[in-house]
Amino acid sequence: MNYGITLMGEWKKILEIEQRGIFNVTKSLENLSPFERLLWDGWMPVMRKIALRWSPRDDPQSMLHVVEKWLPMLPLWMRENLLEQIVIPRIAAQVDEWNPLTDRIPIHTWLHPWLDVMGDRLQPIFSPIRQKLAKALKEWNPTDRRLFHTSVALYGRFCCSI
Repeated sequence: MNYGITLMGEWKKILEIEQRGIFNVTKSLENLSPFERLLWDGWMPVMRKIALRWSPRDDPQSMLHVVEKWLPMLPLWMRENLLEQIVIPRIAAQVDEWNPLTDRIPIHTWLHPWLDVMGDRLQPIFSPIRQKLAKALKEWNPTDRRLFHTSVALYGRFCCSI
């Protein structure tokens, strides 16, 4: 699926006046290029609206697919805004709701796909996961294999991170 990227690429060629330096991450709204203004005023509100309805736990792939497709098109400062202000808060909220003893969808199945895109941005989310796992292990009934499988999967993937 294209998600309008081809069309937006044409607009980018037309509207981008100059290349911005990689260190210019923060941006004043008055200094946006026409292409950046188009993205900021047209595309970002739609992404914010979509993110409010998005459930990382129940549907990690749809948002991930859109983000992966659009990241190369976005200016660096807008990428940071998208990931830090839209995606991470939704993932963090879902982690807050996660209960390792009762949740039927293992957390690694919906968090793991984001690791390549988010990188170290997920570090603050690992602490609540550790705390929830520690608490759950204290209350754990060994006949319930779900927590064991979740712990093994998380340890195998995040052993150096969490």
